[in-house]
Amino acid sequence: MNIDDQGGIFRCLLRVRENAGNDVMSDREFARRYAEDGEIPAPTGAWSLDTLKKAARALELDFDVQTSSSYEEILSEHRMGQPVLVRVDGAQLTLHTQGENDFRVTVLADMDELEMSLWCPLRNGAWELLPPVSRNRWEAIRALGITLLTPAVKR
Repeated sequence: MNIDDQGGIFRCLLRVRENAGNDVMSDREFARRYAEDGEIPAPTGAWSLDTLKKAARALELDFDVQTSSSYEEILSEHRMGQPVLVRVDGAQLTLHTQGENDFRVTVLADMDELEMSLWCPLRNGAWELLPPVSRNRWEAIRALGITLLTPAVKR
């Protein structure tokens, strides 16, 4: 299993886990925990909400997920303190891509009415805080917000 497969979703969940105050987990430890829960996804670069939920369980993160393509809804969730992942079209943000339908999953670092900042895991194991993305590019980058809901705020 390559932890960089699935558009960066695994590294994003590791980052969310660390942001919540947990110890850093190695790639090897994550792969071991994930493999204990059943089949390992093929390295296709594709991902699904089921993959995300399974990975969250392996990391002992008790989240449900809610998706939205609305900038305003994601801004509201961010302001309520919910961790949010944002799937983006990697080619539109000039990230290294694998094909014309490539995407990256990122962690929302900050957001306001005008722009958002995204933490992005890179395929080489590094990461970077991307330059701010303006609100008017939300649709162009085909953004999809994935709010990680804790049990107390599930809707």
